[in-house]
Amino acid sequence: MRSGKHPRLFLEIKRLQSNLHELQQQDSVIALLETIALAANLASTSPDTALPKRRNSERAKCNQLILDLKRYLKHHFSIQSPVLIAATVNAAFDLPDGGISADDVRKLKT
Repeated sequence: MRSGKHPRLFLEIKRLQSNLHELQQQDSVIALLETIALAANLASTSPDTALPKRRNSERAKCNQLILDLKRYLKHHFSIQSPVLIAATVNAAFDLPDGGISADDVRKLKT
């Protein structure tokens, strides 16, 4: 993506990258949750270019965020937290309780 097309999005991505780098230097749960919230917000407003194969489905952006969070938590913290991921995705997309369940997160393969 060229920064000239979406300068605001580019700046948000850079800020998110900086936050992720800071997280690697410290193991703060609060910082992790703040970064997840930023990532969720960014994902909910991002262009549809990098969505899963079924990009026309209603849940394509949700599924992409789920996969990204699963990979991030596994890579950086060696944990799986379907409940945390489901809550984050539901909050990011303003879904009702039960919109995305922990079971939905477990079923989605990375």
